[in-house]
Amino acid sequence: MYTLNNNDINILDLPDEILLRILNKLHTIEMLYSLVNVNQRFDRLVLDRFYIHHLDLTIKPLLYHNSSVNNQKIFDGICTQVLPRIHHKINKFTIEPLSMKYILDTIDYSQLNSLSLVNFQSETLLQHLTGDTILLRLLNNQITHLTIDITDKISEIPDGNQLNMFALILSISKCLIDLTFTQRTKISFSNLPSTTCVSSTLTKSNITVNTFDDCLYLLDGCLQHLSILIIHIIEISDSSLNIDNTKNLPKLKCLSLTSYWYTYFYNNRIVPLLRRIGFQGGMFNKVRWLVMLDIRPFENEFFQVISHSFPLLQRLSITNLQSQKNKQNSSTFITFAHLFELDLKRTHIDYVVQFLFDKNTSLPRLTHLTIRYEPLATVTQGFTNDAAHLTCAKIKRLVIQEPFVRPEKFLSYFSSLYRLLSSNLVNIGSSYSRSLSIHRSTTHLKHDGTISSKPRHDFKDSLYFGRKVKMSKEKRRKKNVERYRLLSSNLVNIGSSYSRSLSIHRSTTHLKHDGTISSKPRHDFKDSPYFGRKAQMPKHKNVES
Repeated sequence: MYTLNNNDINILDLPDEILLRILNKLHTIEMLYSLVNVNQRFDRLVLDRFYIHHLDLTIKPLLYHNSSVNNQKIFDGICTQVLPRIHHKINKFTIEPLSMKYILDTIDYSQLNSLSLVNFQSETLLQHLTGDTILLRLLNNQITHLTIDITDKISEIPDGNQLNMFALILSISKCLIDLTFTQRTKISFSNLPSTTCVSSTLTKSNITVNTFDDCLYLLDGCLQHLSILIIHIIEISDSSLNIDNTKNLPKLKCLSLTSYWYTYFYNNRIVPLLRRIGFQGGMFNKVRWLVMLDIRPFENEFFQVISHSFPLLQRLSITNLQSQKNKQNSSTFITFAHLFELDLKRTHIDYVVQFLFDKNTSLPRLTHLTIRYEPLATVTQGFTNDAAHLTCAKIKRLVIQEPFVRPEKFLSYFSSLYRLLSSNLVNIGSSYSRSLSIHRSTTHLKHDGTISSKPRHDFKDSLYFGRKVKMSKEKRRKKNVERYRLLSSNLVNIGSSYSRSLSIHRSTTHLKHDGTISSKPRHDFKDSPYFGRKAQMPKHKNVES
């Protein structure tokens, strides 16, 4: 007789967390057919709302396993033993033709609102959409999210006309708000009346069509509340059809248009459509950073809309090289109350005038400005006019990437920069870190706006004292060789003057073979080999003269 030993573990000895991980590896049909009604613990885990709110009842995985169990027996068991216990908890079904006749023709699902019909032929689907069927009642009264995948060519209805399944679905789905529709032979609306595809509830659609005209057809007023359109177009070409492509689409907030073929009609067809869904305003209280880019000019009135729609905007970047058209006639005053950072380096000079002139725009908190030097100097008339002085006087961080010679009145025009320079917080002319950590000098701002430097004798006063600077070995070797030259010639003071290095620090500097420099304390100044004479550069094959 076989006796279990202490090393044998029954699956029921596993904790719920491990069992749930195992259940996640099983397909829904396998899980429902094999584990329900085995015991109370499996029932509790398998029939938990988390697992059964979406049931995927496609049978493809069973075919992979070469199951010997008849599919009809499986679905009979699920329909008679499982679905009656959970039908009121199901929110979404994913089914295919073989499982549909067992699932939707027997039980009513009161909480079902999402349905995916996959691998259907249009003729088979049409049979379920005619007559008094559960599917038809669900589409009429409950389903809000629908996905349909049709695998065959477009069928013909009895009178000989081509069946447009998309139009049929819209006509019978009274509660539909989200429709994803895929058909192997792409659908076309060019031959349909404008009132065929009508829905007063649909807000999102994902569809593949033949031509760009089909896209315009869907946006020609038949889908009144459509706000999101994801559309895949096979061909974008010219058209002789009279479809209006100029009316604004104020309710369309998101458009994703994809085409995998080349087109020569981008400017004639796509650009006019994009203009129809241009920004219409709204309220976006959570947006803090906005990037604006376009090939058409941003007019003053548009910035007025932006300032109202983004009331808490803090950072704004504009890319537009087109001149404003109505800048001379604009009298609208704009305020960005919270904007502290503005990027105008890729803009036409008109936008520099728009934002820096205080008669056009109020920027009470602006402190960071990125801009090109030429338009800045032009707009400010060499940093002398009053129109932009109020805005520029508040700038504490000015980024100009190209090199330029600072005019005499530059710092007085940017007075906040002047105060920062006076406090040694900003260095103009050389980088701040290099000024303090390498040259060991103090930067002074004179009354005439020029800058002078003088050596510092206390290295530890440097802001960068003790910080490591990452440098390649070769660059470090060359830097040390250069420092040795400077030390030996008494031309530059590193850390402190050369004499102070010998008389106070009492250290001797040595150049190693690898190009690095080392120092050791000296206890007798007069014993120094360098006392009273100039240090000579040692000759070594690794040191360049």
